[in-house]
Amino acid sequence: MKRRMIVLLALLLIGLPGVSDSGVREYDYQANQRAQVEYDRARDFMAKGKYDEAVVQFQHYIDYWGDLYRGDEAFLSMGECFERLEQINEAVEAYDQLVKRYTPAFILWRPIIKRPHSPLVPEALYRAGMNLEKIKRHKEAAERYVRIIKDYFRTDLSKKARERIKTIVKELKESKWAKNLEKRVEKLVKKMEKK
Repeated sequence: MKRRMIVLLALLLIGLPGVSDSGVREYDYQANQRAQVEYDRARDFMAKGKYDEAVVQFQHYIDYWGDLYRGDEAFLSMGECFERLEQINEAVEAYDQLVKRYTPAFILWRPIIKRPHSPLVPEALYRAGMNLEKIKRHKEAAERYVRIIKDYFRTDLSKKARERIKTIVKELKESKWAKNLEKRVEKLVKKMEKK
């Protein structure tokens, strides 16, 4: 037991090899410029309605320069392109990748697992939920909405998430699962309002 604690403390102090902070590479002006060109090209394709090309360009940007700035915006835009192409599962995957990459690790692991935070995480959760509702995957949609309520309670999206949950419960009113969901959300809201 003591040995595990020592190893954990050592890892916290020195960090893990290969784990680094993300952000603009201040030392590499050319890489930053290429990244900006790639991102702008993807946005141009999207603005012109060429969503297939935009998805490819956003993916290229994420693969090569996603550790720079705007990686979160690229995932969100890529999800929107998939939505417009009516590829709902791919849109949900893009939004989920944004959430996964840009949600900070559990507080005890933050010294070891360094991930940037994005203000777009609640929006990605909400959009994923909306798309999951379109394909009748209500339980998965509700999970995203509950997470918004729990982690981002003081935002406008939290209110919208509560409305979406009410809609799901109303649509599936005969389901025992929906009734339990309604009670769970009511408890969660009361708890969050006390904080």
